[in-house]
Amino acid sequence: MERIINTDLEKKQYDIEVLKENINYLDMKTILHTQRLDSAFCVDYVLNHDYMECIEDTYYFTLQTVLNYQKHITEGEIMEYAEKKSKSNS
Repeated sequence: MERIINTDLEKKQYDIEVLKENINYLDMKTILHTQRLDSAFCVDYVLNHDYMECIEDTYYFTLQTVLNYQKHITEGEIMEYAEKKSKSNS
């Protein structure tokens, strides 16, 4: 496993799998602000309350915040992935 820290995110784009492997060592805001993410990562990690560090994160990490920083992702893509994930978990 390639170990990375927050300052590494500011210097280089990392593969989604590397981000997932290091998720517990990285700050979610730094990931959101510096990396190109996909809709699955945003739903599974950024918008997932299990990965939020404090109550303020629940106010910060919203769909609109994700769309503001990940301009290549549409609301439809996020909603479609979330719906598929919800159906597969039922």
